[in-house]
Amino acid sequence: MGGVDPIDKAVPSIIVEGQKPYAQESRELIAKRMEIAAKGVTSGVIQQSITRMCAKGVIATTGCRECLVEGRGFAAWIEQAVLHNRG
Repeated sequence: MGGVDPIDKAVPSIIVEGQKPYAQESRELIAKRMEIAAKGVTSGVIQQSITRMCAKGVIATTGCRECLVEGRGFAAWIEQAVLHNRG
């Protein structure tokens, strides 16, 4: 995913893991994965990322501030990448 904003890589991984991207815990996890201060990942930053990815057809919003990754194959690929990076 060269040339992709790091937040746009982190948000789908949170969604695939079943987390709510706007939750404080999720924002802290995203910040940790991006190796930045937690205060740098605000709800506004998450919203901007989600807006960009919705426009590209990467994710879809389901209402009530919930999202899902478009395409089972893509979601599985993200999940494998996240699991691989944890090991």
